[in-house]
Amino acid sequence: MTRGVATGIAALGDPGALTEALRAHGTIDGATAVTGARPEPIGTGQMADSFRVTLELDPPGAGPATVVAKLPAADAAGEVGRASGVYAREHRFYTELAPRLPEIGVPALLGTVPVGDDVGLLLEDLRTAEPGDQIAGATAEQLALTVDQLARLQAPFWNDPRLGAQSWLQRRTGAPIPDRRERYRRTWHRLREKVRGVLTPAQIEVMDRFGDACDAWSQSMRGPFTLVHHDLRLDNLMFGRRRVWLLDWQTLGWGSPAWDLAHLMGSSAEPRLRRRVEREHVARHAAALADRGVTDWPQERAWLEYRRLSFATLLVTVPAAGELPGNAPAACSTRCGIARRRWSWTWTRWSCCRADGLGRPARPPDSGAGRAPGVRRPGVLRALLRPAVRPQDPHPRGLRAEPAPEPGHGGYGVQHRPGRQAGGAVRRRAALPRPQPARRRPGPGGRPGANAVPAGDGRRGGRARCSVP
Repeated sequence: MTRGVATGIAALGDPGALTEALRAHGTIDGATAVTGARPEPIGTGQMADSFRVTLELDPPGAGPATVVAKLPAADAAGEVGRASGVYAREHRFYTELAPRLPEIGVPALLGTVPVGDDVGLLLEDLRTAEPGDQIAGATAEQLALTVDQLARLQAPFWNDPRLGAQSWLQRRTGAPIPDRRERYRRTWHRLREKVRGVLTPAQIEVMDRFGDACDAWSQSMRGPFTLVHHDLRLDNLMFGRRRVWLLDWQTLGWGSPAWDLAHLMGSSAEPRLRRRVEREHVARHAAALADRGVTDWPQERAWLEYRRLSFATLLVTVPAAGELPGNAPAACSTRCGIARRRWSWTWTRWSCCRADGLGRPARPPDSGAGRAPGVRRPGVLRALLRPAVRPQDPHPRGLRAEPAPEPGHGGYGVQHRPGRQAGGAVRRRAALPRPQPARRRPGPGGRPGANAVPAGDGRRGGRARCSVP
């Protein structure tokens, strides 16, 4: 393990190796040579060792004064990274996909150096840019700049069958994820007692149930799919004057277009800011995709999928928490603010979905062909409120069809007053982005009804039975 990594680090101080690497990529011409190199460690990444390499060139000024070298980690994390293919994945992004994304903000690839059987990257040094502060949280401008990058990343590969068939891309939605489910369960079993002072019993219960249901949650998504960063958060962003650069493509994958936006807002925005801007950003993202020719991502669907993908923050955070070196209490402590921010996001969106009674869009009243009256498919969130789906379940999306609930009960653990449509289905209202004040539900024929739903009582139109941070 360390021998290959040592070879990579040694190459950073070898002018001849650097000259060859930069010439091979066209960063310097054949008449230019590196005559001196001084590498210095930078960054605190868990899966890679990064260095800023100061170059002396002959003739001076004929190439970059510095480059950033990103090499496989020299400790046990490097073995984990090799086994999971993260180094090869990032290399393929820069060499195969980045050239097809001229509008996306990424550091330029300047060369590569061999590191055993892997490859180290020589990247543009963004030393004048400022890294995002994951602990402090994102500003409104930082969120806007980052969201603007998403359509530029996703539209060129939207539902691309050739790229979607590539096995080297990670899949966390639209595919079975049994390995990630087991990592989630294993880590959550160890951490569950440690977070009792931070999370409420109801929140802990949802995390328990998501661990059982996350595989069904992933498989319930049927597209459209596109290229996904999978770890879009402030730690992986650099900001300049009205610019942003996206870093760390080791978790690159194929999945839901809502993943990156939901994970960014859930992991990097303070709750008050997120609530204020999230609808605008979801709409802007959908509009930007439409401007680039995407026709199957209307704003209504984008908003619902964004809410469903709020659970992505749990799927990323919980397994990763168990992979911190030694599970050091200090390391966990520094992430406490991030964990609360992510949980606030997931809990708010889950509560809103629960209060609305929506897990996926309801079918229009005239589209029930092929279904018996009074039978409906529960939303994926319903799977989180009951035991996990049986593997032998024959129904599509891995979810059982169930009769509509009896009068007075609307499912999702929420009680409702009587009031049903023809066919026995529960009357649904449009999804609400946030808790709403009390209002009266119209009766038959549009006349004012008597079914007032007070805000805060856990019924539709009000806040679910929880205290949102």
